[in-house]
Amino acid sequence: MNPLFLIARRSNLIYGTLFLAGLTAASLMFNPDLSRSGDNAEYIILGRSLAAGDGLRLTSPPPPWPVATKYPPLFPALLAAVDRVAPGDVQAMKWLIVLFFAGCIPLIYRLIRTDHSSSMALVVSGTCIVSPYLLDASHAVMSEIPFLFFSLAALGSARGGEEGTGSLARTLVFAGAAFYVRTAGAALMAAICVFYAVRKDVRSTLILVAGMILLVLPWALYASQGGGSGYVEPLLRIDSYDPQSDVLGLWGAISRLASNIFSYGAQHTGALVNPFLSESMDRYGVLDGIGHTVVVLLAGLFLLVKLRRGAALVPIYLLVYVGMLISWPEVWSSIRFLVP
Repeated sequence: MNPLFLIARRSNLIYGTLFLAGLTAASLMFNPDLSRSGDNAEYIILGRSLAAGDGLRLTSPPPPWPVATKYPPLFPALLAAVDRVAPGDVQAMKWLIVLFFAGCIPLIYRLIRTDHSSSMALVVSGTCIVSPYLLDASHAVMSEIPFLFFSLAALGSARGGEEGTGSLARTLVFAGAAFYVRTAGAALMAAICVFYAVRKDVRSTLILVAGMILLVLPWALYASQGGGSGYVEPLLRIDSYDPQSDVLGLWGAISRLASNIFSYGAQHTGALVNPFLSESMDRYGVLDGIGHTVVVLLAGLFLLVKLRRGAALVPIYLLVYVGMLISWPEVWSSIRFLVP
């Protein structure tokens, strides 16, 4: 029997097993209650609006309904498809997220397996299956898990080592899907372009840059006609929730960066990597803060080692993505943005 066939069959068995393991874990932790997040409610409203043929509009207030430009349309469109099949059934929407979560696990394995051993990939995948924060997100009608799914697919496609236009096209499709789930996908697009540029693959870099501009352009034009993105203006103001507040100055930007670096470095990132550190936060706040910082420093050291060994897509993406997070208003600082 062809050895390549045996390898492919073994890989498919691993992927299938990981998918079922992720599906089982998310099903066991499934909570039928809705999240209290405002994003949760807005996504459901937008999905139902699309399903009813009213377009991407927040149809909860009395008409005329405003055009929604805060969230890109792909995730609401997925929810709309579910609502057409199961009208008014929010539980069905939650199960869609569960399926996305299960699909993320084999993608994580595949991405890690590209540079590391199968054992390492299984350990990382297994850790993600039991991560409290990922499991909390695995059934919430929020964009974190779908965004993670398409991001992993894009990273895997770009990192897979395949040459040719077909591989670039898949990377563009997955990266574009990630962007149209969350505009934070722009960080993913930038990281992929930087990765190919560092590899001195000029042709692929130019194709990706041009393709990503064409992908982003329709949403940028739509958002500008609808009054602009719901995120850009708050990002540039001192108080992101007060449209009358002053524009952020140099000192304000430095203060924001310092505050976010501390929040993500001493709290959120360490808690996500090792959630057990956060369980005693109330009793040993200082010790946990030190523990989180140590975890972050070790992770940062690992990323630097990977970068010194050559172009590494995942570390590049993490640096770009975290750089984006620390530029956001302090009030947005949250572990949920680290989940994807």
